[in-house]
Amino acid sequence: MNDLTANLLIIIAGVFIASFAQTLLKRSAIEKHKSSIAAFLNLKVISAYILIAASMVLSFIGLRKVPLSYTPIPESLGQIFVLLFSYLFLGESVSKKKIFGVFLILVGIIVIYL
Repeated sequence: MNDLTANLLIIIAGVFIASFAQTLLKRSAIEKHKSSIAAFLNLKVISAYILIAASMVLSFIGLRKVPLSYTPIPESLGQIFVLLFSYLFLGESVSKKKIFGVFLILVGIIVIYL
């Protein structure tokens, strides 16, 4: 595995983690909390913020060796990850429009990468 591929995978891991963190934040926002402070200081929110920080660190590490022209490719995967996590963990429906949108994202990634 060459240096570019390894760093792209690091960026993708960061996007994956950030997408999961977004799902955790939404899950916490859906829940009822005893107080306003409990809405912001609970395990899901704190974990999500830690994961977002970790994803930023991974992105910074990966971006050191990846040309900026490659950056939109892994970043666009975040849309797909959020859709997947929303379906799996939040029970959101996946419509035909969403599936078509994922298809367009994947086609765009393939076109840009090739």
